Amino acid sequence: MNDEEIRPYRIRVPDDELAHLQDRLMRIRWAPAEYWRDRYDWRAWEARLNAHSQYTTTIDGTNVHFLHVRSPEPDAIALVFRRRDGHVYLEPCNPAYAVIDGDEAVVLGVVISVLRSV
Repeated sequence: MNDEEIRPYRIRVPDDELAHLQDRLMRIRWAPAEYWRDRYDWRAWEARLNAHSQYTTTIDGTNVHFLHVRSPEPDAIALVFRRRDGHVYLEPCNPAYAVIDGDEAVVLGVVISVLRSV
């Protein structure tokens, strides 16, 4: 594997890991644990993430996970967002539009990366 290889990626958290997390949340005395234990739907978020093209690559020895939302325009410019945390990159998952030179609308592709190991 070299630093230029881009690998498709899908989130697949095993059921036993989610059960272990649920068990730990049952025993914790922390107010937000109730939300994570009783209301957070991991499988729904997993499906939402997996609805988008995701990849990993290695850059300077660091594994980088990113979403790539392609524009319908073949010559679109890629707009790159780089985040250190993963929860924020879920929202801008549609092609972006920018206005250049006052009147001309340009469709942009979106690449959203998260700098953490996957």
